[in-house]
Amino acid sequence: MKIKPSILYLLVFVISIIAIIYVSNMENTEEVIPIENSKMPSDEIHTNLNNSQQPTSGNVTSEFKNRMKNLEDYVVANPKDTAKVREYADLLGAAHNPTKAIDLYNSILIIDPKRTDILMNLSILTFNANNIAEAENYTIRILEIDPNNLEAIYNLGVIESRKGNLDLAKLKWQGIVDKYPNSETAKMARESLQKLNN
Repeated sequence: MKIKPSILYLLVFVISIIAIIYVSNMENTEEVIPIENSKMPSDEIHTNLNNSQQPTSGNVTSEFKNRMKNLEDYVVANPKDTAKVREYADLLGAAHNPTKAIDLYNSILIIDPKRTDILMNLSILTFNANNIAEAENYTIRILEIDPNNLEAIYNLGVIESRKGNLDLAKLKWQGIVDKYPNSETAKMARESLQKLNN
C-alpha cells in the first residue's frame, strides 16, 4: 500500500503540533508552593497580618489607610511630583490595586518617557496581570533606552518562555551568562536555563 505524500505531510504536521503542545505544557508548568507553606510579604501593608489572612479593609491598619489617603490627596493636588506619584503607585501595586498603579505610572511616563524604573514596574504589573504583550512592549521600551539593562533582558527571556518561544528565551539568558557571568542576573539566568533543560 502506497501512502500519498500529502497525507504523510499532514500526518507529520499533526504529530508535530501535538508534540509542541505537550512539550510546551510540560515546560511551562511552574512549581506551585502550597498556601500553607507560602509566606506573607514583609511590607507595611502586610505587617500585622498572619499567613492565613489577606489584606482587607478590616485588617489593614488605620495608619496605613491614612497614609494612602494623604498620598492620594497630595498626588491629586500635585500630579507633577513624580516622586510622590511613584510612591503612591508603588503602594497601590503592593496593595493589590494594579489598575490604578498602572494609570499612575503611565502619568509619570507622560512627564518623563525615559524612566526605565517606571517602565520596569509597568512591565512587571502587566506580566502579573497576564497581559504578556503589554509587558513585552514595556520591556522593549526599556531596552531601547538602556540596551544593557540585564533585568530587562532577563525578563524578555521570561516573556519569550511564557509565549512558548523557548529557544529565544534560552538565547536571552545565555547571552547574560556569557557577557555578565558574575552578575546576580546571570545566576538567575543559569537557574532558568537549567529548568528549561530538565
